[in-house]
Amino acid sequence: MKLPIIPIAKKTSLVNKTGLWSYLKPEMTGDAPCGKFCPAGENIRGWINLFKSRDFAGAYLEILKFNPFPELMPICPHPCQDHCNMAQRYNYILSENEKPVAINELETSIGKMFLDCRVTMPPLRFSEKIAVVGGGPAGLCAAFYLRWAGYEVTIFEKSSALGGMLRECVPKDRLPREFLRGSLKKINQAGINFCLNSEIVSKDLESLIKRNFAVFLAAGAQKSRKIFCEGNLAPKIIAGLSFLKEINEGFGFLWLKKLKGAKVIVVGGGDTSIDVALEAKRLGAKEVILSAVKITAHQREVKLAEGQGVKFFHNAYLRSWTDDLNGKFKDWAVFSELPEKFDFRQLDELGRESKNFIFTENVDFVFAAIGETSDLSWIGEELAKKIMVIGNAGTGPSLLARALADAREAVLKFHKERHSESAFGPLELEKKDQKSFMMDQEFYENYLPAEANRCLNCGVCIDCRQCLLFCPDSSVIASRDQPPRYAINYDYCKGCGICAERCRAHGSFCIKMVEEVK
Repeated sequence: MKLPIIPIAKKTSLVNKTGLWSYLKPEMTGDAPCGKFCPAGENIRGWINLFKSRDFAGAYLEILKFNPFPELMPICPHPCQDHCNMAQRYNYILSENEKPVAINELETSIGKMFLDCRVTMPPLRFSEKIAVVGGGPAGLCAAFYLRWAGYEVTIFEKSSALGGMLRECVPKDRLPREFLRGSLKKINQAGINFCLNSEIVSKDLESLIKRNFAVFLAAGAQKSRKIFCEGNLAPKIIAGLSFLKEINEGFGFLWLKKLKGAKVIVVGGGDTSIDVALEAKRLGAKEVILSAVKITAHQREVKLAEGQGVKFFHNAYLRSWTDDLNGKFKDWAVFSELPEKFDFRQLDELGRESKNFIFTENVDFVFAAIGETSDLSWIGEELAKKIMVIGNAGTGPSLLARALADAREAVLKFHKERHSESAFGPLELEKKDQKSFMMDQEFYENYLPAEANRCLNCGVCIDCRQCLLFCPDSSVIASRDQPPRYAINYDYCKGCGICAERCRAHGSFCIKMVEEVK
């Protein structure tokens, strides 16, 4: 019998580099998505680990390195939670995905825990004097970190109290005022000077600079954008920020009679428009309609408003208003399609050119909340080069946490340029029995640590060896000398993703699949 011809390779299969077949490749990552998507850049994984061991003071100090006001985070939409890997992890017992770790609740609770605890700042180390113009979130944050670094700081605020938009415009049910008072007390105890009822104009800035003050401008974005529309009642449209300010100043009772049984339209789609709509509803408006070209508010806020009875008109914008002889508004256009890139000033023209439905309704009040902007025209180009603009004054309207991050980064940059230092020194907390100021023992001693223990500590290899054991191409190499503990041999990895799936199943999330660029 003649045997078949059997091919014999003179070389090993290592010659065939199957990695060339792949279009995806696994990457070892030490990042946790919560920290990556945190607008303030906090080391969330780090302070949660301290929380797990019930080192609440250590967790609080870790948060302060990036965010001096954790007690103000109830108003943060917490994108960190939206990207929490726990929500992406499948629970085989419950046959559903887990809920994300309640990061926002943990952070707010620890801020509340130390609300009355004095933070002891290091002594002054530098001769430079700093002027922070604006007592809003960014200004307060900059002052906190400048004082921490060792500078003498003075805040100049044009109103009679610190707090800015948080105090003036954020509804009290969203941000309890005792939290804000605790933040301001922290600033006061830090040894920061402040001058209230002190409006700074360009001449004052020049004077401060001549007196060798370094100036941080944190004027905020408090100028409401105007609606571009026609009609004899257009001037009667009320700015949403003005409405919120009146309520927070204690004049809500004046609106009770006006809004009772009224029909209201709020124009906008951001967080401010949601606040205006909810306040109008709370004050007795019979019907509240939010007319928005695009909803930019967090879906959590949108669902809350819908639950309170607020109606939404999507892809809608005011075209013109006419008087129905009773002093009421009517006529607005609903746009079925809008270009990807457009300017609000083009909307009226788009409405005329396209065949859209025109709704005719009698409306009692119209509030405009299409965003805020900053006005720095009073500074001048030459003066602008000599100062540092921080927060919403420079970046435009953004999340509170982003404004805090911008202020902190500006301080670090200034500190590094002046004294070649890129970090702050240690902080100390006033010694205090934690149990004495815990309002709910069960909540703080059991629920919060248990919630923190749900954290997967993403990006930290737990040495489960799943990637090594399940790789069909033996492309995972053990490397125990230094992190990461395992490496990928891309010459033979075909990008199947089994290693990433096994890593995720064991709760490590150290491996992610990325598109390979060839």
